[in-house]
Amino acid sequence: MRDIREDLQERINFLSNQMSSARAAFDREVEQIEKEHESKLKGLKANLEAVNRLIGAEAKRLGNTADVPKAQPQPQAPKAEQPKPPKARPRIPLADLIGLQRAS
Repeated sequence: MRDIREDLQERINFLSNQMSSARAAFDREVEQIEKEHESKLKGLKANLEAVNRLIGAEAKRLGNTADVPKAQPQPQAPKAEQPKPPKARPRIPLADLIGLQRAS
């Protein structure tokens, strides 16, 4: 009977190398996805902060002196009844609301 231990050992080494390569590729992909996620999350957080500032500025403009709570995710209401839009008010430029100066 022929001794196949050496052939089996070669096969183990080959498969082990393939597994290591696959794991390294997987780890690179996970790292890339995490970076993309962090980048998107950073942008969304910046947008949320801008909206919260706008809400605060609008509350001050309307005379509401109470602290404006942080925006909380709200459950979606059924869209059966749409509220009527409010009456037109004078438009204030967004830059003025958030305290930015325009370049002339």
